[in-house]
Amino acid sequence: MLNLGNKIKEIFDSKGITVVEFAKRINTSRENVYAIFHRVSIDTYLLARICDVLDYNFFELVTPEKFKQGKQEEVNTLIKQLEVYETEIKYLKEINTLKDKLSDQEEKDNQDINYEKE
Repeated sequence: MLNLGNKIKEIFDSKGITVVEFAKRINTSRENVYAIFHRVSIDTYLLARICDVLDYNFFELVTPEKFKQGKQEEVNTLIKQLEVYETEIKYLKEINTLKDKLSDQEEKDNQDINYEKE
């Protein structure tokens, strides 16, 4: 089982900030910071502040693999949809270009007809 407090301490140590500064930035006491380093679990609001201050996503460590896999499948589905949309956009641009050419040709033909009538 992951000891979240140990991981927080590890990342904290790598950042080179003081306990006092860290406590101030997560809005808690110095004593509570030391207690955090020994916790197995942490309130999500506090963990979010810690993530922000240490610039590390601790939530990723506690997210079940099944959830991560589901999210990856969701991302893959979105990527496939994006590819379909890109193909449709390309197709619509081609149609638009053909319409413009046809419109230009019709205009030219109408000018030729008007010129012949004169």
